[in-house]
Amino acid sequence: MKNLKKMAGDFFIAGSGGPEIYTGKDMIAAHKHMNISGDEFVAVLDDAMNALQANNVGQREQEEVLFNLYSLKDQVVGI
Repeated sequence: MKNLKKMAGDFFIAGSGGPEIYTGKDMIAAHKHMNISGDEFVAVLDDAMNALQANNVGQREQEEVLFNLYSLKDQVVGI
């Protein structure tokens, strides 16, 4: 779990232009054969946004996270 949290943090920091480098699997390799539907992808986005709101994350930061996650849709859905 510790490594998962670190990788998720690095992923978001790198995606927002920060100094961390994401060294995990690329999105296609990580989601290959999972057959994630568009509806399932949107459900994850909703869960992420709800978690950010519940933790009082600012609107701008929420938008950045949503943008970063949504930009990966083609690499996650239906792979």
